Amino acid sequence: DDLITIKVFVKEKPGVKMKFEYEAYNEQGELLNYGDTVLCFVNKATGRPCLAPDFFMDVIGKYF
Repeated sequence: DDLITIKVFVKEKPGVKMKFEYEAYNEQGELLNYGDTVLCFVNKATGRPCLAPDFFMDVIGKYF
């Protein structure tokens, strides 16, 4: 069994979308794979894209 380290980055302040970037490393520190996921905030009532909620931005906003 190998020990895998996964690093996740959010490099841009979220708005309507939030992009997560991933890197996977083996025990020797070699990059094995990388990828990204883009998620969208959606208004539950209308089903339309919307800005990230204030409570979320209050927590995550300090990192940008």
